[in-house]
Amino acid sequence: YQRRVREIVTLGMDPVVADAPYALGAITLEGHEVTKDELILRQLAQIKHASTFGELQQASADAILKLKKLGLFEQVNCTLDVGNSVGKLDLHVALKEKKQTSLTGQTTVTAGKTTVELKGQHMNLFGNGEKYSVTASVGSLFGAHWGAPMADLCGAFEVPDVLGMDGVKGSLDLFQAFADNKMLYGYAQQTRGLSVGLSRTWFRAQNDLRLNLVDRQLSTPNNSDLDGGLFWSWKTSLKHTMTFDNRSQEPISKSGAALRITNELALPVSQTSNGPYCFRRHLIESKWNAPIGGSCFLQCGLTAGVVQSILTKNKKLFSTDKFFSGGPHPVRGFQMGRLGPQLTRGSDTIGLGGDGLLAMHANLLCPVPGGWLANMNAHVQMFVNAGSLVDTGGAGNGGMVPPLGRMFEQLEHSTGVGLVVPFGPGRIELNYCAHPEGGAHRDSVQLGMHVDWHF
Repeated sequence: YQRRVREIVTLGMDPVVADAPYALGAITLEGHEVTKDELILRQLAQIKHASTFGELQQASADAILKLKKLGLFEQVNCTLDVGNSVGKLDLHVALKEKKQTSLTGQTTVTAGKTTVELKGQHMNLFGNGEKYSVTASVGSLFGAHWGAPMADLCGAFEVPDVLGMDGVKGSLDLFQAFADNKMLYGYAQQTRGLSVGLSRTWFRAQNDLRLNLVDRQLSTPNNSDLDGGLFWSWKTSLKHTMTFDNRSQEPISKSGAALRITNELALPVSQTSNGPYCFRRHLIESKWNAPIGGSCFLQCGLTAGVVQSILTKNKKLFSTDKFFSGGPHPVRGFQMGRLGPQLTRGSDTIGLGGDGLLAMHANLLCPVPGGWLANMNAHVQMFVNAGSLVDTGGAGNGGMVPPLGRMFEQLEHSTGVGLVVPFGPGRIELNYCAHPEGGAHRDSVQLGMHVDWHF
């Protein structure tokens, strides 16, 4: 834009300033062979309302971001130029489309699980920006639970500006999954179903609304070990997630804050092996980062959630609708899935989950001053963690949500020091942990990997 403004000025025009009155003239598009003009023009709609040069320039920059966000183009270039009409600027949009078909593979390691994923995608078949993909993945827990297999198969369809609604993305997912969690939670789970969703940025927050239709089957050596004996469930739920995130976009974020609020309602048409089933589930996740001094910074986080059976006589929750938590993240120092109620079965101990979750942390990070670790952007951290996971069995506070006082009373703590290295979208941590209360199912030295959530 700056280069083009200089060219306009050198042609003998009056100096162009941000508040100079200009309107949009003609729009020309080139370089797109498959994508329909209507889809591109919808991303440029805001430019038509600009009335000054500054507004035209800003609207053009926003349009570039919207076009890139579609994921259809390798290059997007917009040029404002003097048109044939006085007081108007023409807009020229040059595009280069991505290949329609792609095949990618990746390996992901997060918090005690490794996954190998293969994804095939074809997009823009009819020029509406739609994407069709099939993703298959296999994985396994490692450490003390090495060999516990899991597998997923998902077919997905996405389309931007669904039903002509600007900025609204529609999606349809069909999925089937298997996970052998017997060593962690005492059951293996088979899941199949579909999910239909709409997502849009609204009031600077990413909003996602989904209708889930899911068939779930749990298998154990003895189904009576499951809470309420619930080994099968058909869940029909509405789930809304709202995410604000203005943290600095760095490998390790040093400033800003983020908030994610998730609410889910299982509709009364849901069923379990014991009859009608309905619940509400609420989860709040917040993060706050602030610089301290010249190079050190503080990372804080708070997570709180409740889930409650409602509208039916059966107050027992299906096991996978409960909360489970532990280490190596987000509650450092605890073994995976070992926060909260536990059950000893023979020589094994399994996590039972709970209907109330509270977890918090404060980490002080400082960069490694020199050497090869500094070249990897490594940081030394000191941390304090606390977490509690309670299970009221539907009793709670007169049948309401778990009492907040009980969640604070049962907080378990850990503190320690460690080394943090950013790795792609996540981070690797090697921590030495101390445990003020003592207790079982805790580690003094932990290696953890996790991926932060960004929308």
